Amino acid sequence: MDQITFDFELNREERMIIDILQTCKGKEAAILGAKIADLTGITYVEVRQTISHLVNEHHCRIASCSRGYYVPMTPDEVDAAYKSMRHRGISILVRAANLQKISLEEVYQQGKLEFEGGLNVL
Repeated sequence: MDQITFDFELNREERMIIDILQTCKGKEAAILGAKIADLTGITYVEVRQTISHLVNEHHCRIASCSRGYYVPMTPDEVDAAYKSMRHRGISILVRAANLQKISLEEVYQQGKLEFEGGLNVL
């Protein structure tokens, strides 16, 4: 099986998770975060945080579904993961807008400022 290579250093937790995920190629091979926690001795919360860090900071292509985390191997798997995450994100933004009684556009603009390094307005 081909190894995934990185142009950055991995810490111990990242390395353990990546080693497991290299065996989870394709949606059918997905593994639950709780199982990763059991295999590594890392807490479930730390597994989720580490995977989030790998995706957001290191741009690792890790997808998730109801069966767990996996490395998408086909354009269809990438597209399905994208659509699922996009729908979930929009649904959360709609809930946030309703909570504050503001428009979805206002929530989006506030979030955009935060991600662009602007003022923390939320």
